[in-house]
Amino acid sequence: MRTKSAQKGFSLLVLCMLLWLHCGSFAQTIAQQDTNYWHYHELIYKAECALFDKHDVNACFHYYDQAFNNFEFNYAHDLVNAAQLAHYYNRDYMKYLKKAVRFGVRPLNLQSIPVWKKSYVTVYKEFLNYFRSEEGQAVRQQYLATINQEYLAWTYQFVLREMKYRRSPPGEEYWDRFNQWDEELLQKIKEYGFPGAKLIGIDDSLLYKELQNAELNFNRLVKLGADSLCLGSATDVLKIAINGEKKWIKKRICLKIIVPN
Repeated sequence: MRTKSAQKGFSLLVLCMLLWLHCGSFAQTIAQQDTNYWHYHELIYKAECALFDKHDVNACFHYYDQAFNNFEFNYAHDLVNAAQLAHYYNRDYMKYLKKAVRFGVRPLNLQSIPVWKKSYVTVYKEFLNYFRSEEGQAVRQQYLATINQEYLAWTYQFVLREMKYRRSPPGEEYWDRFNQWDEELLQKIKEYGFPGAKLIGIDDSLLYKELQNAELNFNRLVKLGADSLCLGSATDVLKIAINGEKKWIKKRICLKIIVPN
C-alpha cells in the first residue's frame, strides 16, 4: 500500500501534468488565434531577413508558416511571395497558392510573376486545376462571402467623386469637398474598419460577375473619348485621401471614365 506521503506526491504529480497539458493547449490556442498583426508582419519580416540576410531557407519558411498558420487572415501578396520562393527552392509551393485562393488570388494573378516565366505553363495549369476543383471553388466561395459588397461599391463611388475634382487644379471648392469627404470616410472607417483587403477584397475587375452585382463593375464606367484619369487601386487612393497627399501613386492604371453626378 502507498503511504499518505506517496499518495500526496502522486496526486501532486498528476495535478502538475494536467496543468501542463492545459497550459500548453491554451498557449497553442492563443497562438492559433493571434489577432495582433504586428506579430504577423514581424514574422513576415523575419522570414525575409532569414532568406536574404542570413541565407537560411529553412528558417525563412518556418517564419512564413508561423505567420500563415497563426493568423486567421493572411495577405494574398505574402502567400504569393512565399509560393514563388518555395517554387524556386523546390519546395511545396502549391500549399501557399491553395491558401491564397481563400484570400482572393485566382490563376490570372500569376501571369506577371517573373520567377515563374520559364515554368509558367506548368504552374498555371496545376493552380488552375485546383482552382476549378470542388475544393478550390468551395474555398473561393469562402473568400467571396467575406467581401462587404456595400462598402466596396461605396469605395468605388468615393474614388470617382474624388477623381472628378482632381482633373482641374485644386481650388477652394475642392478642399471644401475634400473636408466633407474626409469626414464621410472617417465615419465609414469607424463603422466598418479600414477598406482594405480583409473587408473589400483584393483588386479584381471580374469580381462583379461572380457576385452578380453591377455596382461592382468598375469597367462599366469606362468610356472611349472621356477625359483620361489615372487611378490606383481604391485602397491606394483612399490612403492618399486620408493623408492629404497631392501626388499620384507611382504605380497606377490609366482609365477613361465617366464620373457620376
